[in-house]
Amino acid sequence: MDAMNREATERIAQPAVGAGVTGTVVPRSALHVFVPADLTHAAALELVEAAADKGLWLDSLIDPSAPPLARGDAAGIRQAVRRLAERALAATDRGHIAVALSAELAGPGLCTLRFSVSDTAPPLTPAQRDALTEPLRVFGRCGCEERPDGGNRLWFAVTVEAVEADAPPESAADRLHRLTAWARGRGGRILVVDDSATNRTIAAALLRKAGLTATLADGGVAALRLIREEAFDAVLMDVAMPEVDGLAATAAIRALPQPLAGVPIIAMTAHAFPEDRTRCLAAGMDDYVAKPFQAVDLLEALARRLR
Repeated sequence: MDAMNREATERIAQPAVGAGVTGTVVPRSALHVFVPADLTHAAALELVEAAADKGLWLDSLIDPSAPPLARGDAAGIRQAVRRLAERALAATDRGHIAVALSAELAGPGLCTLRFSVSDTAPPLTPAQRDALTEPLRVFGRCGCEERPDGGNRLWFAVTVEAVEADAPPESAADRLHRLTAWARGRGGRILVVDDSATNRTIAAALLRKAGLTATLADGGVAALRLIREEAFDAVLMDVAMPEVDGLAATAAIRALPQPLAGVPIIAMTAHAFPEDRTRCLAAGMDDYVAKPFQAVDLLEALARRLR
């Protein structure tokens, strides 16, 4: 079985962990071991300053039923929880917001994580509920309930693998340290393609801090020119760009002669829904990182694709 057919078979055979009731099969590369409690706390911490500016109390609550480790679409789950928390923060002018996590068994080796965001905002209308929850249904089940004491409870439920580990999980700091050591030991020239100067600067700074060389391109046209002129170990490609977007640029690179056509291309996109990933893979991309990204996101994607 060739590599392409083997990869396709793995995607078909992979259980729909992280897809809730949608049945969407998440690519194996998108499944990671993560700490559900840390993900919940992080969603709250990212917004705590903005909540304080509005005079709101923001808290995170972890039920003992939550597993210490899980394997699933961590990036998609993080995006869904953050969207619910951001909506609650935007709609709440007084009172408090709570991001909570609980879990229940869903079968042998599986559990359903339930993330909820409670606020003291005015109740959502049916149209507002649909607009908020519909885009998230590709990641899992979601909905909105009116709280008896006023406000809303936005929730998101997703089935993941419960992971048992004898040793404590690797911390975010340890993971970054390990990946940085790998990057400095390997080295590499990375082409960063993004029409946003801010995004290019951030990505370049993160890569250079890890000991990698970053070359910048402001769009697909510049990326194609640089690919023809210089040798790169990988390309970080924004998807939504004017003129020649990331999908078209990737297709053009794949049409070049070898070895230029074989350079690993990693999408950088704010849209991490399964259909977006499918479009990226169909265009010839190898992996993706979701915006807003951190150093560990970029380095993990590079480590998966570079040898």
